[in-house]
Amino acid sequence: MKYRNRLMTSALGALALTATTACKAPEAPQAKPRTLPTAEVKTEELSLQGDASQLEAVGRVKNLKESTVSARVMGRVMSVRVKAGDTVRKGQVLMRLDDRDARGRADQARGALASATAAEQVAGQMLQRFESLRKQDATSRAKYDKATFDHENAKGAVIQARGALLTAQTFLKDTVVMAPFSGKVVDTLIEEGEMAAPGYPLIRLEGESNLEFEATVSGRDLGAISKGMTVQVFLDVGRGQPQEIAGSVSEVVPASDRITHSNVVRVALAETEGVRSGMFGRVRFSSIESSCEGLLVDKDRIFSRGQLQAVYIVDSSDRVRLRLVKAGRDVDSKTEILAGLAEGDRIVISDTSALIDGQPAKVQP
Repeated sequence: MKYRNRLMTSALGALALTATTACKAPEAPQAKPRTLPTAEVKTEELSLQGDASQLEAVGRVKNLKESTVSARVMGRVMSVRVKAGDTVRKGQVLMRLDDRDARGRADQARGALASATAAEQVAGQMLQRFESLRKQDATSRAKYDKATFDHENAKGAVIQARGALLTAQTFLKDTVVMAPFSGKVVDTLIEEGEMAAPGYPLIRLEGESNLEFEATVSGRDLGAISKGMTVQVFLDVGRGQPQEIAGSVSEVVPASDRITHSNVVRVALAETEGVRSGMFGRVRFSSIESSCEGLLVDKDRIFSRGQLQAVYIVDSSDRVRLRLVKAGRDVDSKTEILAGLAEGDRIVISDTSALIDGQPAKVQP
């Protein structure tokens, strides 16, 4: 019996050992660390420098007097009297809206005024009669006061009716859209049969005055620009040939945009044939010496990764590193770096198309 128990115990132990061995997964071979090739690169050490540069800003040509004529009342457009390119004079009819409702209101107001005027005359006659009776002691004080009240109330109704008529006449007048000044029609923004609403733009006009160039300048550069400064404006006239026009700063708008932190600078342009409003270009201000030093990097050293901008540098351990940067304004062929780089960093100036972040680098002299 003991011998049989020993055999059973041995068998169970062997079976358990077999099951344990069968359930154990084989060990995966360990991956060998990746070896990156050494890159031979050329670098340039960055240093802080003040830029003596010609500040540039983009903008467009506009007329000194521009206006978008809008509707002041709601109504269907019955007729458009002008088209783009037409020359108009001040007070000329540009467009007519449906005035049937306005005419009805004006007629009602005239009727109300006539009724109120007649009532005021009757009340005035009654007051005169009671005044005569009052002098003769032939009427009571209460009746005299009632006649006075009726007369004052009638006069108030007349004033109210006159105001209603004036409002109705203004409403009727606003159904006729007229030119606010003499000039040229740039564009018509609505067609006959469409509905116009208060504030809805109808026609764009520009005056007969001189042209100016309106540029957007970063707030940090605004202090270097002053009224009267001589500038050069380069306009895109097509075929890659920018047209250079002399000008001077006529206005520096002190209020800045809350989102872009930029300001508007207006430049008076010299009379030049072929220049028209709407043309885009850039303005170059006089040479400006910056009092604040910064890091300047060649534009072709900066590349994009999606919506981000980056450069390659070589760190202190002689390895290539991808560094995200925040670019500022352009200074000639360079770009100012606002964040991401520091003085003393070694930026790669050779071909970066095959570089890998983290690979060892051999810096060529």
